Amino acid sequence: MPTAVIAFGGNAFVPEGASGAYDVPVEVLEMDSVRALVDAVVVIAGGGGVTLLRSDDGLHGVDAVIDKDRVAAHLATGLGAELLVLVTGVPAVAIDYDTPAQRSIDEMTVAQARAHLADGQFPVGSMGPKVESTTEFVGRGARLALITSDPHVGDALDGRHGTRVVDDVERGQDEIAA
Repeated sequence: MPTAVIAFGGNAFVPEGASGAYDVPVEVLEMDSVRALVDAVVVIAGGGGVTLLRSDDGLHGVDAVIDKDRVAAHLATGLGAELLVLVTGVPAVAIDYDTPAQRSIDEMTVAQARAHLADGQFPVGSMGPKVESTTEFVGRGARLALITSDPHVGDALDGRHGTRVVDDVERGQDEIAA
């Protein structure tokens, strides 16, 4: 059983006047084939791939951009991964970004992440899709999700860097034990 799926991110550009929303993937086709390859290769998912719409008469290609972070979360969930690592251009998630009050978040629970999302801390076209994807992944019963930059992946896996997204119950148990 795989323990991690890593998606290497890029920049998200939203056309002027667009809502900024990406289409949300519903499923990853050929999951059995992906599962068979997992032992041999690292699975990397990217946005903008072949987007299909299922209808009564089969699958049809459609013009849409699928968010790469959400695809990675779907792949990780479908593969039964315990860990999802999203690699981006910054070492950790920050709240109050680009203000004098900016501060990095080492760890946040699913509930805390959802509250920050509701407060507008993580906009679409920026950190929003990464936080939403890791929140959904952990919220579906996974152990842990990480967001960090390429040079810090090793340290993030060791708990020394990046942002950890954990289940509300796990965090509560850790706080009680401390």
